Amino acid sequence: MRTNRQTRCTGQSLRWHIVSIVFLATLFFSSHVGAEERGARIYGNFIQPWLCVTWSDDQWNHEFETMKSLGIEAVILGYSASHQLGSPLWETYYPSRLPDTLMVANVLESLFHHAKNHGFKVYVGSEIHHDWWNWNLATQRDAKKFLDAMTLSAAFLREIYEIYHPRYPEVFVGFFCTFEIWNHADWNQKELREFHADHLSQGFNALIEALDTVAPDLPLLFSPFSTAFGFASLDNTREFYLTFLEKTRFRQQDGMLPMDNIGGGGQMLNTVQDWSKMYAEVIKLSGNKLKVYANVENFVKPHHIGTRGQYPIHNFQDDYIGSMTLGRFIRQIEIAEMHATKIFVFSISHYYSPVNNIEGFHRALLRYFQTGERDDEFPVAPQTVSFGSHNMETPNEMHITWEGASDNNGIARVHLYKDDRLHAMSWAVRRDGGSGITEPTFFCLPNFQDNGADYRLGIIDVWGNETLTPTFKVFQDGGQVEFTRK
Repeated sequence: MRTNRQTRCTGQSLRWHIVSIVFLATLFFSSHVGAEERGARIYGNFIQPWLCVTWSDDQWNHEFETMKSLGIEAVILGYSASHQLGSPLWETYYPSRLPDTLMVANVLESLFHHAKNHGFKVYVGSEIHHDWWNWNLATQRDAKKFLDAMTLSAAFLREIYEIYHPRYPEVFVGFFCTFEIWNHADWNQKELREFHADHLSQGFNALIEALDTVAPDLPLLFSPFSTAFGFASLDNTREFYLTFLEKTRFRQQDGMLPMDNIGGGGQMLNTVQDWSKMYAEVIKLSGNKLKVYANVENFVKPHHIGTRGQYPIHNFQDDYIGSMTLGRFIRQIEIAEMHATKIFVFSISHYYSPVNNIEGFHRALLRYFQTGERDDEFPVAPQTVSFGSHNMETPNEMHITWEGASDNNGIARVHLYKDDRLHAMSWAVRRDGGSGITEPTFFCLPNFQDNGADYRLGIIDVWGNETLTPTFKVFQDGGQVEFTRK
């Protein structure tokens, strides 16, 4: 989600030189992981059960048709059970008979049914422990919690296998461990790093051993991530995985699909390549037969846009998670292809599907996969901008709207610049279980006291092309600005 813009190339020849190097490197590394084996650019797609819990048959069919059009063959259901901290019950997405469970809806039945109809494969995720992020596996207490959690994962997955595999043997192709390993700062210390590796390995071995009793041929996938800033270093993370992989009895069908963590903000385009290379190297060096896959993130958070920490974004949508523009996403795919034989995405369903988002993301991505053509048509800037107090009870709350903006594929995001610095963002709104999908429509600025400052809007399409308006001023007593079309 973050880009490093601290170094800029201004010479045209230098830019083309760099582009050529990147292109040739991509071809070289891709050939070494077997591009002909990989097939489509995206093999698998994640979906979380809460997104599709209310989907109709039409929505399910539309979603599978969308994925199939992009060449996707497999779906990972992110998890099949979860619980809130302090709750005595596990909420499940299938009819579990395990103690202390309550079915929310039978999402798994719908998923398997429609996956079979459309010729898809399904990997089923275990359960989410919301307190996982507070555990420190260097301690015996939390190591015991993790071992118990993996034992529970095995119970959920065994039960799911027994319910669904007999009826969907060609669809149910594997399991997914939901626990996300990250490069804990403790890994910078040798003794603590080895404690982490030992305890993590014990939990994974317990899960693998349990799954072997019911489905020894089905793979187990897991998806760790690494943060390049402020956590364990690249070298110490490499040492951790060498130890962990040597101690864990992964089978040759199992696979690791590291998240690139660009969407999460822990990596940037100029750091992620070294980390993804590290994962591939440690699998080989450890003697492990794990498959080398990748998990590419196609989402972005406001405060991860631009140079790290550069912009103080002031907007009611600061915590909103938006869709990554396609130009950035394709670059992430190219990096992942250097080492991975299969690419999974988190998530086409959540961020690019017309079932959940504006149609332009899917339409433009499909065109790129079919033709290789990137969209170089820039958005049309708005003709008018209006502003005024949105709520009479809070007179310093400024509401800014615009009219006349358009794009051939759709507007993904609008930036508000104040004195040429990014000040706020408005995003295309996804359905996310609700009823509405819209392009960005307004800004709401609290405690507005900027009479006379220079503002401008940046209209950004799904590919990341940006068109700027001329500057305008915003006053507390309201008004409207009309721009002259060129």
